[in-house]
Amino acid sequence: MLNNKQLAPRLGYTWRRDLASGYFGDVSVVEKDEDPEKVQLVMKTVKQDLDRNQREFTTHMKAYEGSDHIIRMIAMENVELQTVFFIELASMGDLHHVIFESPAVVPCHRYFQHLIAGLQHMHSKDIIHLDIKPENLFISANNVLKIGDFGLARPNKNDNGDEIVLYGSRGTEGYMAPEILVENARWRGPPVDIWAAGIVLVNMLTKNEPWKDAEERDVQFKMYSQNDLNRMRFHWGQLGNATTLVLKMLDCNPANRASFYFIENNAWFKQND
Repeated sequence: MLNNKQLAPRLGYTWRRDLASGYFGDVSVVEKDEDPEKVQLVMKTVKQDLDRNQREFTTHMKAYEGSDHIIRMIAMENVELQTVFFIELASMGDLHHVIFESPAVVPCHRYFQHLIAGLQHMHSKDIIHLDIKPENLFISANNVLKIGDFGLARPNKNDNGDEIVLYGSRGTEGYMAPEILVENARWRGPPVDIWAAGIVLVNMLTKNEPWKDAEERDVQFKMYSQNDLNRMRFHWGQLGNATTLVLKMLDCNPANRASFYFIENNAWFKQND
């Protein structure tokens, strides 16, 4: 298996630096040799799984069309036993860094408005993300939040136009909605993305999380699900005027969870930083 520094020249790119490496693959910054402007891109190399990688590429491309709040997928190449994605570089890094590692004040209204715009656009194209979290939200040089990493994303409707009801656990601990974590349960995709966006908003406003997992064995979540908020370690008053919005997005009943209409008409949402 070649690393990105070795692989980039074979594909017509110049390697500049590595960003990350792990179970998800290798991620580097590269420049296309034929580009006179030398625009830097992200090169993400993963183990080849033709069906899965093609599905991620196609889903990401469809979700991106016409949106300023979704990271641009540029190209995909299959090389021997590896698949390489070339993706727009968000030079300010991911939202996790901004929230938890940077001393800068987080522009919560701006970033949350961008997140909702990206999600709404994606859902309008019948794409659900299923892994919304700060590590998958990226900040561009002009301070625009963009949704990325479509590894778990999928169409929300089948070829007949019927909504696909999902089952099984998928997503990231702390951001999965409670209905996902119920054994043998079937659930809808759009409310799951809304729940995760609500947790991201809590992260931005408080630099904290209300619980580890949204299931009954988590004591903090159990108190929340029983509406016993005053006994929780998490202080809901930290959310200020966003409390009503957050609680609606984190409604344990997905049928009652906030819609885009509710979110966009919320007084806190309409404010600017």
